[in-house]
Amino acid sequence: MPLPSLADDLRRAGVGDVRFDRAHRVLYSTDASIYQIEPLGVVIPRSVEEVIATIAVCAQQGAPVLPRGAATSLAGQTVGHAVVIDTTRHLNRIMEINAEEQWVRCQPGAVLDQVNAALRPHGLMLGPDPASGNRATVGARWQQRRRRALHPLRRAGRQPGGRGRGLHPLQAPGWPDREDRPA
Repeated sequence: MPLPSLADDLRRAGVGDVRFDRAHRVLYSTDASIYQIEPLGVVIPRSVEEVIATIAVCAQQGAPVLPRGAATSLAGQTVGHAVVIDTTRHLNRIMEINAEEQWVRCQPGAVLDQVNAALRPHGLMLGPDPASGNRATVGARWQQRRRRALHPLRRAGRQPGGRGRGLHPLQAPGWPDREDRPA
């Protein structure tokens, strides 16, 4: 797949911040691990619609995508020969907190410590509390742990497995249900 074509197709699809230049590929080739793998390019979406457009274009061209947060991974999960989607710049807001039902809705680039600071007055936290919490993003944490038990949103001090609702992705409008998606 020719990179200029992929970058041009992303721009034509309405993705505004497409960075396929050598400097950005090198910047995004490392994380906190020992690994260094240069990505195909980087997209910094300004909206959910740009994320959806990026995934659609990459799927059409057979290009893998790699969601990325703050690159605090120690095992190389945030590097790869793929189109990196970095949500930390624009998609980082806390949208809603429902203390009664014990859930929070936030964008994937929201930083864990900032989410927990917003939850603290309600006696809630999104655990665990890693040393990288001042950089780690909620979306990247969910992406890295999607095949394991998800972190519960719980009353501060309560052990995991309490009444918390956990981390769950929201369905994007027009996106097929999980069971309808190709494996």
